[in-house]
Amino acid sequence: MDNTIHQFDNGIRVKTEFLLPSQLERYQKINLHEPEEEVIFLDMLRQLKRPDPIFFDIGAAIGYYAILAKKQLPDVRIWAFEPLPAHLDATRTHWTLNGLAEADIHLLKIGLSNTNGTAQLWVNDFSSKLTQLETFQQLMKRRLFRKKDTLQKI
Repeated sequence: MDNTIHQFDNGIRVKTEFLLPSQLERYQKINLHEPEEEVIFLDMLRQLKRPDPIFFDIGAAIGYYAILAKKQLPDVRIWAFEPLPAHLDATRTHWTLNGLAEADIHLLKIGLSNTNGTAQLWVNDFSSKLTQLETFQQLMKRRLFRKKDTLQKI
């Protein structure tokens, strides 16, 4: 396999450039992105009884959970909200890398909030793009302003 691509035991593929060295090291022991969280997430998906399920991925990051949801429930409609351009690109890349059609995801370049307007985000490059609204802003490298909306407005 291409060493620029990491494949998890559940079949999801991601580009290694979006993973931290500590994550890659952890995956040598348990080759799942977030093993404990995934057990809960998959259990929640199994409990969905709707004929036309919808998954809102709020803070989609690299698209991992949107992909996991689509692979588990092929009929699920995905709405992914992500204010960071680098993460939007990563989600698109990983969606395609995992053989999913662009028409199967609604990717919105906004942060989901309880108010409409603009949010000030603080971003640092030391993680897979850790983002904070205000907390720890002294640790962050740069400031971005991004649109935010409520679910009712969308």
